[in-house]
Amino acid sequence: MEELDLKELLEIIWKKKYFIIVCMLIGLVIGYVYNSFFTKPKYKASTTFLLVKTTENDNNINNSISTEDVSLNLKLIENYGELIKSDIVLNDVLEQLDLNINSDELKKDIVVENKKNTEFIQLTVVMEKKENVHIITNKIIEVLKEKVKEIYGIDNIHIVDRAVKVNNPYNINPLKYSAIGAIIGIVISVLFIFICNYFDDSVKNERDIERQLKVKTLATFNKQVKKQTLQWDLKMNYVEDLKALRTNLQFVKREKEIKTVLITSTLPGEGKSWVATNLAIAFAKSDYKVCIVDADMRKGIQHKKFSVSQEPGLSNLILSRDKIEDSKMLFYKYIKTTRMENVFVLPSGEKTFDSSELLASNKIKKIINVLRENFDIVIFDSTPSMLLTDGIILSRLVETNIIVSEYEKTKIKDLRKTKELIEDVGGDVAGIIINKINKGKKKYYYYESNKYSKH
Repeated sequence: MEELDLKELLEIIWKKKYFIIVCMLIGLVIGYVYNSFFTKPKYKASTTFLLVKTTENDNNINNSISTEDVSLNLKLIENYGELIKSDIVLNDVLEQLDLNINSDELKKDIVVENKKNTEFIQLTVVMEKKENVHIITNKIIEVLKEKVKEIYGIDNIHIVDRAVKVNNPYNINPLKYSAIGAIIGIVISVLFIFICNYFDDSVKNERDIERQLKVKTLATFNKQVKKQTLQWDLKMNYVEDLKALRTNLQFVKREKEIKTVLITSTLPGEGKSWVATNLAIAFAKSDYKVCIVDADMRKGIQHKKFSVSQEPGLSNLILSRDKIEDSKMLFYKYIKTTRMENVFVLPSGEKTFDSSELLASNKIKKIINVLRENFDIVIFDSTPSMLLTDGIILSRLVETNIIVSEYEKTKIKDLRKTKELIEDVGGDVAGIIINKINKGKKKYYYYESNKYSKH
Protein backbone atom coordinates (compact mmCIF):
# COMPACT_ATOMS: atom_id res chain seq x y z
CA MET A 1 0.00 0.00 0.00
CA GLU A 2 1.23 3.50 -0.83
CA GLU A 3 1.99 5.94 1.95
CA LEU A 4 -1.05 7.98 2.89
CA ASP A 5 -0.91 11.77 3.08
CA LEU A 6 -2.57 13.83 5.80
CA LYS A 7 -5.61 14.59 3.67
CA GLU A 8 -6.27 10.90 3.02
CA LEU A 9 -5.85 10.07 6.71
CA LEU A 10 -8.36 12.75 7.68
CA GLU A 11 -10.76 11.49 5.01
CA ILE A 12 -10.49 7.94 6.35
CA ILE A 13 -11.15 9.13 9.92
CA TRP A 14 -14.06 11.34 8.87
CA LYS A 15 -15.62 8.56 6.87
CA LYS A 16 -15.55 6.25 9.92
CA LYS A 17 -16.61 8.97 12.36
CA TYR A 18 -19.71 7.13 13.53
CA PHE A 19 -17.69 4.00 14.24
CA ILE A 20 -15.23 6.11 16.25
CA ILE A 21 -18.09 7.78 18.16
CA VAL A 22 -19.62 4.39 18.99
CA CYS A 23 -16.25 3.07 20.23
CA MET A 24 -15.77 6.24 22.27
CA LEU A 25 -19.19 5.84 23.91
CA ILE A 26 -18.55 2.16 24.61
CA GLY A 27 -15.23 3.05 26.23
CA LEU A 28 -16.90 5.82 28.23
CA VAL A 29 -19.60 3.48 29.54
CA ILE A 30 -17.13 0.70 30.33
CA GLY A 31 -14.89 3.14 32.20
CA TYR A 32 -17.82 4.50 34.21
CA VAL A 33 -19.34 1.11 35.04
CA TYR A 34 -16.00 -0.49 35.89
CA ASN A 35 -14.96 2.31 38.23
CA SER A 36 -18.40 2.68 39.82
CA PHE A 37 -19.31 -0.95 40.39
CA PHE A 38 -16.27 -3.20 40.00
CA THR A 39 -13.38 -1.20 41.44
CA LYS A 40 -12.66 -1.85 45.12
CA PRO A 41 -12.34 1.47 46.96
CA LYS A 42 -8.88 2.07 48.33
CA TYR A 43 -7.65 4.79 50.66
CA LYS A 44 -4.27 6.41 50.54
CA ALA A 45 -2.35 8.25 53.26
CA SER A 46 1.08 9.83 52.88
CA THR A 47 3.71 11.27 55.13
CA THR A 48 6.92 13.05 54.23
CA PHE A 49 10.13 13.03 56.25
CA LEU A 50 13.54 14.60 55.79
CA LEU A 51 16.99 13.32 56.62
CA VAL A 52 18.76 15.97 58.74
CA LYS A 53 21.55 16.16 61.29
CA THR A 54 20.56 16.49 64.94
CA THR A 55 22.57 17.02 68.09
CA GLU A 56 23.41 14.10 70.27
CA ASN A 57 21.64 15.53 73.33
CA ASP A 58 18.31 16.66 71.82
CA ASN A 59 16.14 16.45 68.77
CA ASN A 60 16.70 20.02 67.60
CA ILE A 61 17.87 20.29 64.03
CA ASN A 62 21.45 21.39 63.69
CA ASN A 63 21.61 24.03 61.02
CA SER A 64 25.26 23.32 60.40
CA ILE A 65 25.23 20.54 57.81
CA SER A 66 28.45 19.53 56.17
CA THR A 67 29.00 18.05 52.74
CA GLU A 68 29.82 14.76 54.40
CA ASP A 69 26.42 14.78 56.13
CA VAL A 70 24.61 15.34 52.84
CA SER A 71 26.55 12.57 51.14
CA LEU A 72 25.83 10.19 54.01
CA ASN A 73 22.12 10.99 54.01
CA LEU A 74 21.84 10.37 50.27
CA LYS A 75 23.41 6.95 50.74
CA LEU A 76 21.02 6.20 53.59
CA ILE A 77 17.87 7.06 51.61
CA GLU A 78 17.86 3.73 49.77
CA ASN A 79 18.66 1.85 52.96
CA TYR A 80 15.79 3.55 54.80
CA GLY A 81 13.40 2.66 51.98
CA GLU A 82 14.25 -1.02 52.37
CA LEU A 83 14.17 -0.78 56.15
CA ILE A 84 10.61 0.62 56.08
CA LYS A 85 9.41 -2.53 54.26
CA SER A 86 11.39 -4.93 56.44
CA ASP A 87 9.71 -7.41 58.78
CA ILE A 88 11.56 -5.92 61.76
CA VAL A 89 9.70 -2.62 61.26
CA LEU A 90 6.34 -3.86 60.02
CA ASN A 91 5.93 -6.60 62.63
CA ASP A 92 6.64 -4.03 65.35
CA VAL A 93 4.04 -1.67 63.82
CA LEU A 94 1.37 -4.36 63.69
CA GLU A 95 2.14 -5.47 67.22
CA GLN A 96 1.92 -1.95 68.66
CA LEU A 97 -1.37 -1.26 66.84
CA ASP A 98 -2.70 -4.74 67.62
CA LEU A 99 -3.77 -5.29 64.01
CA ASN A 100 -4.51 -8.72 62.58
CA ILE A 101 -2.68 -8.12 59.29
CA ASN A 102 0.11 -10.15 57.74
CA SER A 103 3.34 -8.18 57.28
CA ASP A 104 3.73 -9.52 53.74
CA GLU A 105 0.30 -8.15 52.80
CA LEU A 106 1.10 -4.79 54.36
CA LYS A 107 4.42 -4.67 52.50
CA LYS A 108 2.55 -4.75 49.16
CA ASP A 109 0.57 -1.67 50.19
CA ILE A 110 3.61 0.48 50.93
CA VAL A 111 5.31 2.80 48.44
CA VAL A 112 8.51 4.69 49.32
CA GLU A 113 9.70 7.43 46.97
CA ASN A 114 12.67 9.75 47.04
CA LYS A 115 11.36 13.14 45.88
CA LYS A 116 13.42 14.36 42.92
CA ASN A 117 16.89 13.44 44.18
CA THR A 118 16.45 15.40 47.41
CA GLU A 119 16.68 14.26 50.99
CA PHE A 120 12.88 14.23 51.23
CA ILE A 121 11.27 10.81 51.38
CA GLN A 122 7.55 10.20 50.94
CA LEU A 123 5.93 7.17 52.50
CA THR A 124 2.52 6.18 51.09
CA VAL A 125 0.26 3.43 52.38
CA VAL A 126 -2.74 2.20 50.35
CA MET A 127 -5.43 0.10 52.06
CA GLU A 128 -9.06 -0.85 51.71
CA LYS A 129 -9.89 0.21 55.29
CA LYS A 130 -9.79 3.96 55.66
CA GLU A 131 -9.81 3.84 59.50
CA ASN A 132 -6.34 2.27 59.67
CA VAL A 133 -4.45 3.78 56.78
CA HIS A 134 -3.30 7.09 58.30
CA ILE A 135 -2.63 5.48 61.69
CA ILE A 136 -0.43 2.80 60.16
CA THR A 137 1.42 5.36 58.04
CA ASN A 138 2.36 7.54 61.04
CA LYS A 139 3.22 4.51 63.16
CA ILE A 140 5.64 3.20 60.51
CA ILE A 141 7.62 6.45 60.69
CA GLU A 142 7.71 6.33 64.49
CA VAL A 143 8.97 2.73 64.48
CA LEU A 144 11.47 3.58 61.72
CA LYS A 145 12.99 6.33 63.85
CA GLU A 146 13.41 3.90 66.72
CA LYS A 147 15.03 1.24 64.55
CA VAL A 148 17.42 3.78 62.97
CA LYS A 149 18.58 4.80 66.43
CA GLU A 150 19.14 1.17 67.35
CA ILE A 151 20.91 0.20 64.13
CA TYR A 152 22.81 3.34 63.10
CA GLY A 153 23.01 5.17 66.44
CA ILE A 154 21.75 8.39 64.83
CA ASP A 155 18.53 10.36 64.88
CA ASN A 156 18.35 12.05 61.49
CA ILE A 157 14.65 11.61 60.61
CA HIS A 158 12.53 14.75 60.79
CA ILE A 159 8.80 14.43 59.95
CA VAL A 160 7.70 17.22 57.64
CA ASP A 161 4.07 16.23 56.96
CA ARG A 162 2.16 13.70 59.01
CA ALA A 163 -0.53 11.52 57.48
CA VAL A 164 -4.06 12.74 58.10
CA LYS A 165 -7.36 10.88 58.18
CA VAL A 166 -8.86 10.26 54.74
CA ASN A 167 -12.56 10.01 53.97
CA ASN A 168 -12.71 9.45 50.22
CA PRO A 169 -11.13 6.62 48.21
CA TYR A 170 -8.41 7.85 45.89
CA ASN A 171 -9.23 5.38 43.11
CA ILE A 172 -12.97 6.07 42.73
CA ASN A 173 -13.59 8.82 40.18
CA PRO A 174 -16.19 7.76 37.58
CA LEU A 175 -15.82 10.94 35.52
CA LYS A 176 -12.07 10.50 35.27
CA TYR A 177 -12.32 6.84 34.31
CA SER A 178 -15.11 7.63 31.84
CA ALA A 179 -12.81 10.12 30.13
CA ILE A 180 -9.97 7.58 30.13
CA GLY A 181 -12.30 4.91 28.70
CA ALA A 182 -13.49 7.31 25.99
CA ILE A 183 -9.91 8.16 24.99
CA ILE A 184 -8.96 4.48 24.89
CA GLY A 185 -12.04 3.80 22.75
CA ILE A 186 -11.01 6.53 20.29
CA VAL A 187 -7.41 5.31 20.12
CA ILE A 188 -8.43 1.67 19.60
CA SER A 189 -11.00 2.57 16.92
CA VAL A 190 -8.55 4.78 15.01
CA LEU A 191 -5.84 2.11 15.17
CA PHE A 192 -8.35 -0.50 14.00
CA ILE A 193 -9.39 1.73 11.08
CA PHE A 194 -5.78 2.35 10.02
CA ILE A 195 -4.88 -1.35 10.28
CA CYS A 196 -7.94 -2.35 8.23
CA ASN A 197 -7.18 0.39 5.70
CA TYR A 198 -3.54 -0.71 5.46
CA PHE A 199 -4.53 -4.25 4.53
CA ASP A 200 -7.52 -3.15 2.43
CA ASP A 201 -6.60 -3.43 -1.25
CA SER A 202 -9.91 -2.12 -2.55
CA VAL A 203 -10.36 0.86 -4.88
CA LYS A 204 -10.59 4.05 -2.83
CA ASN A 205 -9.45 6.88 -5.10
CA GLU A 206 -8.08 7.75 -8.49
CA ARG A 207 -4.56 8.29 -7.21
CA ASP A 208 -4.24 4.62 -6.15
CA ILE A 209 -5.30 3.48 -9.62
CA GLU A 210 -2.96 5.81 -11.47
CA ARG A 211 0.01 5.13 -9.17
CA GLN A 212 -0.32 1.37 -9.08
CA LEU A 213 -1.82 0.52 -12.47
CA LYS A 214 -0.34 3.35 -14.58
CA VAL A 215 -3.71 3.92 -16.23
CA LYS A 216 -6.18 6.81 -16.16
CA THR A 217 -9.49 6.97 -14.34
CA LEU A 218 -11.93 7.90 -17.09
CA ALA A 219 -14.94 8.63 -14.89
CA THR A 220 -16.47 8.16 -11.45
CA PHE A 221 -20.15 7.52 -10.72
CA ASN A 222 -22.30 7.70 -7.64
CA LYS A 223 -24.20 4.68 -6.43
CA GLN A 224 -27.48 4.87 -8.32
CA VAL A 225 -31.00 3.88 -7.33
CA LYS A 226 -32.14 1.00 -9.51
CA LYS A 227 -34.66 2.16 -12.13
CA GLN A 228 -36.93 0.08 -14.30
CA THR A 229 -36.93 2.52 -17.25
CA LEU A 230 -34.16 4.27 -19.13
CA GLN A 231 -34.02 8.04 -18.98
CA TRP A 232 -31.70 10.88 -19.86
CA ASP A 233 -32.54 13.56 -17.32
CA LEU A 234 -30.09 16.44 -17.26
CA LYS A 235 -30.89 16.88 -13.57
CA MET A 236 -29.51 13.43 -12.75
CA ASN A 237 -26.05 13.56 -11.19
CA TYR A 238 -24.56 10.92 -13.48
CA VAL A 239 -25.35 12.72 -16.75
CA GLU A 240 -22.38 15.11 -16.50
CA ASP A 241 -20.13 12.19 -15.58
CA LEU A 242 -21.31 10.28 -18.66
CA LYS A 243 -20.56 13.31 -20.81
CA ALA A 244 -17.07 13.42 -19.30
CA LEU A 245 -16.60 9.69 -19.98
CA ARG A 246 -17.76 10.14 -23.56
CA THR A 247 -15.31 13.01 -24.11
CA ASN A 248 -12.42 11.28 -22.35
CA LEU A 249 -12.96 8.20 -24.50
CA GLN A 250 -12.88 10.28 -27.67
CA PHE A 251 -9.54 11.84 -26.73
CA VAL A 252 -7.85 8.88 -25.04
CA LYS A 253 -6.38 7.68 -28.38
CA ARG A 254 -5.73 10.76 -30.47
CA GLU A 255 -3.82 8.81 -33.14
CA LYS A 256 -6.85 6.79 -34.22
CA GLU A 257 -10.62 6.96 -34.23
CA ILE A 258 -12.25 4.72 -31.66
CA LYS A 259 -15.37 3.00 -32.96
CA THR A 260 -15.44 -0.24 -30.93
CA VAL A 261 -15.27 -0.28 -27.13
CA LEU A 262 -15.55 -3.23 -24.77
CA ILE A 263 -16.84 -2.72 -21.21
CA THR A 264 -15.75 -5.33 -18.70
CA SER A 265 -15.20 -5.67 -14.96
CA THR A 266 -13.31 -7.94 -12.60
CA LEU A 267 -16.31 -9.59 -10.91
CA PRO A 268 -20.12 -9.48 -11.21
CA GLY A 269 -22.10 -6.66 -9.65
CA GLU A 270 -19.63 -3.84 -10.28
CA GLY A 271 -21.93 -2.07 -12.76
CA LYS A 272 -20.42 -2.74 -16.19
CA SER A 273 -23.83 -3.22 -17.86
CA TRP A 274 -25.14 0.02 -16.34
CA VAL A 275 -22.08 1.85 -17.69
CA ALA A 276 -22.40 0.23 -21.13
CA THR A 277 -26.09 1.10 -21.39
CA ASN A 278 -25.74 4.71 -20.33
CA LEU A 279 -22.56 5.31 -22.33
CA ALA A 280 -24.48 4.18 -25.42
CA ILE A 281 -27.23 6.68 -24.61
CA ALA A 282 -24.65 9.41 -24.01
CA PHE A 283 -23.17 8.88 -27.48
CA ALA A 284 -26.64 8.74 -29.01
CA LYS A 285 -27.51 12.08 -27.41
CA SER A 286 -24.47 13.51 -29.17
CA ASP A 287 -25.95 12.36 -32.51
CA TYR A 288 -23.86 9.17 -32.81
CA LYS A 289 -25.42 6.08 -34.30
CA VAL A 290 -24.75 3.53 -31.57
CA CYS A 291 -24.99 -0.23 -31.36
CA ILE A 292 -24.72 -1.90 -27.98
CA VAL A 293 -23.75 -5.57 -28.27
CA ASP A 294 -24.66 -7.82 -25.36
CA ALA A 295 -21.62 -10.10 -25.43
CA ASP A 296 -22.60 -11.87 -22.22
CA MET A 297 -24.27 -14.89 -23.80
CA ARG A 298 -24.71 -16.55 -20.42
CA LYS A 299 -26.51 -13.84 -18.44
CA GLY A 300 -27.15 -11.02 -20.88
CA ILE A 301 -29.54 -8.28 -19.67
CA GLN A 302 -29.40 -5.54 -22.32
CA HIS A 303 -32.61 -6.84 -23.94
CA LYS A 304 -34.39 -6.22 -20.64
CA LYS A 305 -32.99 -2.73 -20.30
CA PHE A 306 -34.16 -1.71 -23.78
CA SER A 307 -37.32 -3.84 -23.76
CA VAL A 308 -36.45 -5.87 -26.87
CA SER A 309 -36.55 -9.61 -27.52
CA GLN A 310 -33.51 -11.63 -26.48
CA GLU A 311 -33.62 -13.93 -29.50
CA PRO A 312 -32.39 -14.07 -32.12
CA GLY A 313 -29.19 -12.41 -30.96
CA LEU A 314 -25.41 -12.71 -30.96
CA SER A 315 -25.21 -16.42 -30.15
CA ASN A 316 -27.80 -17.21 -32.84
CA LEU A 317 -25.93 -15.08 -35.38
CA ILE A 318 -22.60 -16.83 -34.76
CA LEU A 319 -24.18 -20.28 -35.02
CA SER A 320 -26.29 -19.43 -38.05
CA ARG A 321 -25.39 -19.84 -41.70
CA ASP A 322 -26.62 -16.36 -42.53
CA LYS A 323 -24.38 -14.19 -44.62
CA ILE A 324 -22.87 -11.82 -42.08
CA GLU A 325 -21.81 -9.27 -44.69
CA ASP A 326 -25.50 -8.68 -45.50
CA SER A 327 -26.15 -5.68 -43.26
CA LYS A 328 -29.81 -5.47 -44.28
CA MET A 329 -30.32 -9.01 -43.05
CA LEU A 330 -28.57 -8.16 -39.76
CA PHE A 331 -30.81 -5.18 -39.14
CA TYR A 332 -33.91 -7.10 -40.12
CA LYS A 333 -33.23 -10.26 -38.13
CA TYR A 334 -30.76 -9.64 -35.32
CA ILE A 335 -30.19 -5.95 -34.55
CA LYS A 336 -33.11 -4.42 -32.64
CA THR A 337 -34.27 -0.84 -32.74
CA THR A 338 -35.11 0.78 -29.41
CA ARG A 339 -37.27 3.63 -28.23
CA MET A 340 -34.03 5.60 -27.64
CA GLU A 341 -33.18 7.53 -30.79
CA ASN A 342 -29.90 6.41 -32.44
CA VAL A 343 -29.54 3.42 -30.10
CA PHE A 344 -29.64 -0.12 -31.50
CA VAL A 345 -29.15 -3.41 -29.64
CA LEU A 346 -27.67 -6.72 -30.68
CA PRO A 347 -28.95 -8.86 -27.77
CA SER A 348 -27.12 -11.86 -26.34
CA GLY A 349 -29.40 -14.36 -28.04
CA GLU A 350 -30.09 -17.89 -26.88
CA LYS A 351 -28.24 -18.62 -23.64
CA THR A 352 -25.18 -20.82 -24.05
CA PHE A 353 -22.39 -22.02 -21.78
CA ASP A 354 -20.07 -22.45 -24.74
CA SER A 355 -19.80 -18.73 -25.38
CA SER A 356 -15.99 -18.60 -25.25
CA GLU A 357 -15.82 -21.04 -28.17
CA LEU A 358 -18.32 -18.98 -30.16
CA LEU A 359 -16.32 -15.79 -29.57
CA ALA A 360 -13.12 -17.51 -30.69
CA SER A 361 -14.57 -18.27 -34.13
CA ASN A 362 -13.71 -16.26 -37.24
CA LYS A 363 -17.32 -15.11 -37.49
CA ILE A 364 -16.97 -12.69 -34.60
CA LYS A 365 -14.30 -10.73 -36.47
CA LYS A 366 -16.63 -10.38 -39.46
CA ILE A 367 -19.49 -9.30 -37.19
CA ILE A 368 -17.34 -6.59 -35.59
CA ASN A 369 -16.21 -5.33 -39.01
CA VAL A 370 -19.78 -5.10 -40.28
CA LEU A 371 -20.91 -3.29 -37.13
CA ARG A 372 -17.98 -0.89 -37.39
CA GLU A 373 -19.01 -0.04 -40.97
CA ASN A 374 -22.66 0.57 -40.10
CA PHE A 375 -22.38 2.42 -36.77
CA ASP A 376 -20.47 5.42 -35.46
CA ILE A 377 -19.63 3.54 -32.28
CA VAL A 378 -20.15 -0.05 -31.09
CA ILE A 379 -20.16 -0.80 -27.36
CA PHE A 380 -19.70 -4.39 -26.18
CA ASP A 381 -21.17 -5.30 -22.79
CA SER A 382 -18.92 -8.23 -21.92
CA THR A 383 -18.54 -10.72 -19.06
CA PRO A 384 -16.51 -10.24 -15.83
CA SER A 385 -12.93 -11.00 -16.83
CA MET A 386 -11.83 -12.66 -13.59
CA LEU A 387 -14.49 -15.35 -13.98
CA LEU A 388 -14.81 -15.91 -17.73
CA THR A 389 -12.52 -15.58 -20.72
CA ASP A 390 -15.22 -14.14 -23.03
CA GLY A 391 -14.20 -10.55 -22.43
CA ILE A 392 -10.49 -11.32 -22.80
CA ILE A 393 -11.10 -13.01 -26.16
CA LEU A 394 -13.06 -10.00 -27.44
CA SER A 395 -10.65 -7.42 -25.97
CA ARG A 396 -8.06 -7.94 -28.71
CA LEU A 397 -10.66 -7.43 -31.47
CA VAL A 398 -11.83 -3.95 -30.41
CA GLU A 399 -9.98 -0.63 -30.47
CA THR A 400 -10.00 -0.17 -26.71
CA ASN A 401 -11.34 -1.57 -23.43
CA ILE A 402 -12.74 -0.04 -20.25
CA ILE A 403 -12.65 -1.81 -16.89
CA VAL A 404 -15.43 -0.94 -14.42
CA SER A 405 -14.57 -1.14 -10.71
CA GLU A 406 -16.74 -0.76 -7.64
CA TYR A 407 -15.71 1.78 -5.00
CA GLU A 408 -14.25 0.14 -1.87
CA LYS A 409 -15.09 -3.34 -3.16
CA THR A 410 -13.03 -4.12 -6.25
CA LYS A 411 -9.49 -5.11 -5.31
CA ILE A 412 -6.53 -3.34 -6.90
CA LYS A 413 -4.88 -6.72 -7.44
CA ASP A 414 -7.95 -7.88 -9.43
CA LEU A 415 -7.87 -4.74 -11.56
CA ARG A 416 -4.16 -5.29 -12.20
CA LYS A 417 -4.81 -8.93 -13.16
CA THR A 418 -7.65 -7.97 -15.52
CA LYS A 419 -5.51 -5.28 -17.15
CA GLU A 420 -2.66 -7.75 -17.60
CA LEU A 421 -4.98 -10.39 -19.10
CA ILE A 422 -6.23 -7.89 -21.69
CA GLU A 423 -2.76 -6.61 -22.54
CA ASP A 424 -1.32 -10.12 -22.74
CA VAL A 425 -3.61 -10.95 -25.67
CA GLY A 426 -2.83 -7.66 -27.40
CA GLY A 427 -5.79 -5.64 -26.14
CA ASP A 428 -5.65 -1.97 -25.17
CA VAL A 429 -6.98 -0.58 -21.88
CA ALA A 430 -8.27 2.99 -22.19
CA GLY A 431 -8.81 3.38 -18.45
CA ILE A 432 -10.75 2.53 -15.32
CA ILE A 433 -14.19 3.63 -14.14
CA ILE A 434 -14.89 3.90 -10.42
CA ASN A 435 -18.55 3.10 -9.87
CA LYS A 436 -20.98 3.14 -6.93
CA ILE A 437 -19.26 5.85 -4.89
CA ASN A 438 -21.20 6.95 -1.82
CA LYS A 439 -22.85 10.29 -2.45
CA GLY A 440 -20.93 11.99 0.34
CA LYS A 441 -17.63 10.97 -1.25
CA LYS A 442 -18.61 12.17 -4.73
CA LYS A 443 -17.89 15.79 -3.79
CA TYR A 444 -14.25 14.84 -3.37
CA TYR A 445 -14.16 13.28 -6.84
CA TYR A 446 -16.08 16.03 -8.66
CA TYR A 447 -13.22 17.93 -10.19
CA GLU A 448 -10.78 15.03 -10.48
CA SER A 449 -13.26 12.92 -12.43
CA ASN A 450 -13.37 15.56 -15.17
CA LYS A 451 -9.69 16.40 -15.35
CA TYR A 452 -9.21 14.63 -18.71
CA SER A 453 -12.38 16.11 -20.17
CA LYS A 454 -12.06 18.57 -23.02
CA HIS A 455 -15.50 20.14 -22.79
